[in-house]
Parts: sequence; structure tokens; C-alpha cells
Amino acid sequence: MNNNPASPAIPTSLGEIKSYRGLLSWVSSVDHKQIGILYVVSAFTFFLIGLTEALLMRVQLFRPLSSFMETKSSPCTARR
Repeated sequence: MNNNPASPAIPTSLGEIKSYRGLLSWVSSVDHKQIGILYVVSAFTFFLIGLTEALLMRVQLFRPLSSFMETKSSPCTARR
């Protein structure tokens, strides 16, 4: 048995709990309002990324044999 009344790993009051500041406080939050805001922001960010990719594909297909986005210039090419 452990006769120590308070273990150092377990905080005994709310003042001892480490609180983060800045971006880490948003990412590690359990507040449902902050989680909802992060969800909306991430959905909007991925929407903008998809919109940009779609517009680039449309520019590529605007004219036949267009070389706007060549395979050589793309950093994410699959090599076999």
C-alpha cells in the first residue's frame, strides 16, 4: 500500500493542471464550441484546396494539348 496521501502525478486542484496557450490550446481543447469552430475551419480549408485543384484542372483542359501542368513540373508524381 502507498501511504503517500497525494501522488505527484495526480493534480490535487484545478490550479495545478497545465493549461496551454495559443494554437495548442485550440487543438487540445475539449470544449464543444471550439471543436465545432475547428471542424468548420478545417472543412472550409479543404474546400478551398479542392476548389483550387479543380480550377487548375479546368485551366489545363481549356485548350487541347495544353501544357499548363506537366508531369515533370508536378512535385507529387508517381514513379515506377
